[in-house]
Amino acid sequence: MLNRTVAPATLPVRYSECKADLRYTESDQDSYILQLVKDATDYVDGALGALGRALITQTWELRIPCLWDCIKLPVPPVQSIQSISYYDKDNEVQALDLDTYILVADNDSAELVARSGSTLPGVYDRPEGVTITFVCGYGDSAEDVPADIRRIIRLMAAHWFLHASPTVSGAIVSEVPFTAQMLIDTHRLGWVA
Repeated sequence: MLNRTVAPATLPVRYSECKADLRYTESDQDSYILQLVKDATDYVDGALGALGRALITQTWELRIPCLWDCIKLPVPPVQSIQSISYYDKDNEVQALDLDTYILVADNDSAELVARSGSTLPGVYDRPEGVTITFVCGYGDSAEDVPADIRRIIRLMAAHWFLHASPTVSGAIVSEVPFTAQMLIDTHRLGWVA
């Protein structure tokens, strides 16, 4: 089970950037453009997003049945591990020393690897016996997110602004513009469908 517990504090793209892309100078559509930026961000960000990545710093909880020597963490890039707790053999919550594991992470993957010589404690038999709380994302500001990923959001927001309907003059218009889809395909993690 995976759950986001702290959402990003900001968006990876400012709506003013999208307004500039659209060459739209009036302010009557500002709230609509901002909503399109939020929608495009939701489309690509997080565990269920098209990229399977966290963009701006956010916190997630992963619940698993037991402790293993190697635990793959979803939603890279993972910045840090906040805590690991588990239910001991008496079904009491315990905090695991974070030095038990080493975080091995880059922009595309993350895993916890048990330190050599570490003894992993037994976990009570329950589906969510272990909770790992971790912080992920490229950073705290929009500038920390790779330019190509920011461009996906800008392209999608502009496309949705210009094509509010899925059809134009009888021709079907894609919900995701070609250039944005190509960039999504380039940055999508292999395990994301």
